[in-house]
Amino acid sequence: MANNLTGNPLVIDTAATITTYPTKVKFMRWTPTTTGDDLLVVDNAGNTIWTYKALAADANQGITFDLTLDGAVCNGIVVSTIDNGTLYIYL
Repeated sequence: MANNLTGNPLVIDTAATITTYPTKVKFMRWTPTTTGDDLLVVDNAGNTIWTYKALAADANQGITFDLTLDGAVCNGIVVSTIDNGTLYIYL
């Protein structure tokens, strides 16, 4: 599957620059698929918005992870690392 940046949520499965402008984000949801999967989301300046490494119990049980931002404005969104799984970004 390729990244889908046209809907809400945005659906991300590969590293990419998602926005380069200030963006309001309600929350993000990530579903890792393998133990040790890494996720790193940063802003345009390289500041970390969200980082996580899936543990064995996480991936094996199909657990999803949510980061609630309550409409916080991010200075751009860059998915720097996403080893596996899918990241949903709700605007």
